[in-house]
Order: sequence, then structure tokens, then C-alpha cells
Amino acid sequence: MAGIKSESDLKKKCVIFGLEDVLIPGLVEKDLKMKVVFGILKNLKKLEERFPRFRFFVISGYNTEEGMKRIEKHGLKGLIAKDRVFFVNQQYLESREEVDKQLYLRNIQKNPEFKDEYFKQVIIGEIERKYDYSREEMVF
Repeated sequence: MAGIKSESDLKKKCVIFGLEDVLIPGLVEKDLKMKVVFGILKNLKKLEERFPRFRFFVISGYNTEEGMKRIEKHGLKGLIAKDRVFFVNQQYLESREEVDKQLYLRNIQKNPEFKDEYFKQVIIGEIERKYDYSREEMVF
């Protein structure tokens, strides 16, 4: 961060993390070093404070209840702004076609830890539009 003197020095202005296997242990990456994760998130928060156009987000295909359990379990709650964390919610479900909504509900009933991977694509597009980022300014 020491070499970043102005916002124009930033290669990316929008960093989007998946929650599982990146910020918390998951199926692929079972042994994350949480101390390293905390350090990265603290540095990103500093960048957000210095540069108004820079933001970082967290996206997960879990529903809100399951996702928040994991964030709290791993001590990340205070490190990520509440409005920058996205989980499958009622608004998203209502936006889906009826057949997709019913499929989701069946999957979540069978497995409360079900993840909707398509949700991530939808949210990335929403972030791009809401904050007026070009794809070149974003990294997932």
C-alpha cells in the first residue's frame, strides 16, 4: 500500500471476494490462515478510507442466515461493511422465474447449506451498474 499515492495508481477499483474458500475455509481450501485474511481485509478497508472510488465486496451463494453464521463464526463481521456483503435473499428470489424459485426452494429444503452459484453473477452485474464500474476496473 505504501506505493499507492493516488487513486489512479490503483489497477482495480472494485474487488469482489467469494466467501467460501477465499475468506473462510470451504470444500476446496479447508485450512485458510485467518490471520492473513484479517490483514488483507484491514488493508482493503484502509484503501476504501483513502480512495472514494475503491470498494470491496463479498458475495456468497448461501442464504443470508447461513452466510451470516459463517461470517460471525470466523470473526469477519466487523471487517466487512454490512452493505457490501451479498447473500441470497427474498428480493433476489422474487426476481427469479417461478420455476427457478421453486427449484431453489426445493434445494434449500433438502440442504440448508445449498449455495446458488448463479446469484454471484447477478450481484456482480448489479455492483457494476450501481457503482458505475467498467469490467476492467473490477476483479472477482
